[in-house]
Amino acid sequence: MISLSWPSLFLFNTYTTSTTSRLLLSSDSDHLNQ
Repeated sequence: MISLSWPSLFLFNTYTTSTTSRLLLSSDSDHLNQ
């Protein structure tokens, strides 16, 4: 169970990080465009 949860936690963490960085980048570009 634990060995199964580690990969999913890693994937979830990676997905969250990439999504957050995309949001930050998009907001930055929006500010630059304005």
